Amino acid sequence: MSKIDPRLQLLQRNQTVLPELEATGRFAIESTETGPKVKVLLKYRGSITDLEQRGLEVRTVAGDIISGVIDLSRLNAITALPDLIRIESARPMVRELNRSVPEIRANLVHTGSPAYKGTGVIIGIIDSGIDYTHASFRKPDGTSRILAIWDQYLEPIGNESSPARFNPRYGYGVEYTKAEIDAALAAADPFSIVRHEDDYSVGHGTHVAGIAAGDGSSAGNGQPASTFVGVAPEADIIVVANQVNSEIFGDSAETLDAISYIFDKATALGKAVVINLSQGDNLGPHDGTSLLEQGIDNLLGNPGRAMVKSAGNEGALGRHASGFVAVDGQTQVRFAVDANDATLNTIDIWYAGSDRFDITITSPDLNTSAVVRPDTTTSFTMPNGNQISIVSAINNPNNKDNQIYIQQTRGTSPSIQPGSWSFTLRGTTVTNGRFDAWIERGHPANTPEFRPPHRDDTLTISIPGTSKEVIAVASYVTSDGPNRGRISAFSSRGTTRDRRLKPELAAPGEGIIAALAGASGDNQYQGLSGTSMAAPHVAGVIALMLQRNRSLTQSQILDYLTKTARRDSFTGASPNATWGYGKLDAKAAVDLVTPPQLKVVSLYEYHAQDPAGRWRFFYSRAANVMDGWTRSGREFLVIGEKAEDAVPVYRFSADTPWRFQYSRSINAGGDGWHNDGIAFYAYANAAFNRRPIYQYSAPNPWRFRYSPEASLPDPGWRNDGVAFYIPASR
Repeated sequence: MSKIDPRLQLLQRNQTVLPELEATGRFAIESTETGPKVKVLLKYRGSITDLEQRGLEVRTVAGDIISGVIDLSRLNAITALPDLIRIESARPMVRELNRSVPEIRANLVHTGSPAYKGTGVIIGIIDSGIDYTHASFRKPDGTSRILAIWDQYLEPIGNESSPARFNPRYGYGVEYTKAEIDAALAAADPFSIVRHEDDYSVGHGTHVAGIAAGDGSSAGNGQPASTFVGVAPEADIIVVANQVNSEIFGDSAETLDAISYIFDKATALGKAVVINLSQGDNLGPHDGTSLLEQGIDNLLGNPGRAMVKSAGNEGALGRHASGFVAVDGQTQVRFAVDANDATLNTIDIWYAGSDRFDITITSPDLNTSAVVRPDTTTSFTMPNGNQISIVSAINNPNNKDNQIYIQQTRGTSPSIQPGSWSFTLRGTTVTNGRFDAWIERGHPANTPEFRPPHRDDTLTISIPGTSKEVIAVASYVTSDGPNRGRISAFSSRGTTRDRRLKPELAAPGEGIIAALAGASGDNQYQGLSGTSMAAPHVAGVIALMLQRNRSLTQSQILDYLTKTARRDSFTGASPNATWGYGKLDAKAAVDLVTPPQLKVVSLYEYHAQDPAGRWRFFYSRAANVMDGWTRSGREFLVIGEKAEDAVPVYRFSADTPWRFQYSRSINAGGDGWHNDGIAFYAYANAAFNRRPIYQYSAPNPWRFRYSPEASLPDPGWRNDGVAFYIPASR
């Protein structure tokens, strides 16, 4: 059993070809003056300091899963640590409305009573980026709804900074704050201030963000304003851009950093958040035990956090094969390589830890390699000049299963030999016999595909969609035609390799019209297809659910979504491995969410016996918090963990009886005296929309009424006459 994953083993063994591998963009390698560095994910249960002392640049810590960067020469120092369980090379990720919003009945949520549009909830987009100048992501006053953009592949210039100013562990790329984005939007040349741009050749991230959170405020494509409205058109947005080139979106280590960053930002802002990830990869066990998936699951434990992933577009591409191997028997699996394929090809085979399989490789001209036995690593050159590397690893520490990793390059030939290749598995010890193999996606025009009889279009959900916690979303057709209502042919099918249900549900994903990057004139929107378009529909609905109750957990959200999913003649009996529980129904899901309970607790008590006779108030939030007098006689205070953390909330004006000033924080604009003279107010959101929380009743001195918002029942007059109350969950 090796602690080092096969890709990382090959990087160690074949350092002479590192420049060639780096050029493919499919290995997270960076050439530096001190030698090659590699981005990694670790499963580790020891001291972080020990890792740092041995050369690891630690980035995200998600429970026992850690992302970082290390000199390849220091790798052995890390693997020698007894508390290291597994280390993996970061793997590349590949990308995966006017009609679709009514299809999922989100428009009924927008116009309901109360209406929900995602206000106060953050939607995190990890993708190619965003066209932040697009009108769909602006407020009516022209400022941005985007709270931050972290471009992981920009290098800072001038006054630019990485997110290290927010958290030192995010010390790469460039972060743009809302203030910087707003300044850019007000400038004649926005991109001279905020240099981030989406990939205008596709605009994948802009389109995804438009589905989830675009407000459709600009007219375009021959249609009036408010035609192409997203699912949560008033949600806040945080974007992490991780596009390397036209096909590859960063890697698994940077993806974990992006997820952690968005969750950390939401926590700092005190907001609920849902993340959309419309990218993935095929390498790994597809059972939820990859280090990226374990890290994500660790980060999803808190209330008010959710994550959605596109199921993948592998449903009809022949990139999965399965079968059985008998004792002393052998099974040959064929795969086709196209002409002029000079790219890196990889196949990942997984089988039960109790079994042992030998493997050989055969080229189209029927040259067969030597036998590669379990628990060995080898590289060899075929007679045609192609280079083959095989790592046959046993008892992976994450799931105790076995893995055979095959890496195929052109070697000394101009390209990989085209035609029908095969690998043959021979069972030396067999108690289970089942195997599953996946081809990682290369260039769209050159990716190999498995051939019958072992080609199998099930178990094609891309990683991290096979996570235990992440919600995987399939795509179905909503455009007119004979396929309307059917599952999309490209949509990846479940289950997972450990036979858990995936995907969980389906949403519209073909011909979806949403924001266009680099929009100009009437050309404001575009149509794209893929499970990448289905996932943000679900992310938007989750934002609506979190607006109704920000304390929902990921498991509660999944429960509401699956219980309310629509079944019809196309979905058939559900749940199943094609549709999950059925088609997304925003209205039913939001209606099922229970708003926070109006359990009241005392916040402030007036103390009539204050010897100074001044307006002093007694803090009594909860029994386990130290109560005490406020320091100023004319302020109501919210006290943090310590009494000295108190900050003013309302200020009494003795010169203007029963008038109160809002002073939540120094940087909060729009403060001022209220006109009604008898109400205490809090701002409902960042726009500083006031709503009454407590109202003084003149006929009943020192009695106050609770009135949080029109949609919630009024608990009524308080009996003690001297206490202010709020719901415990607020």
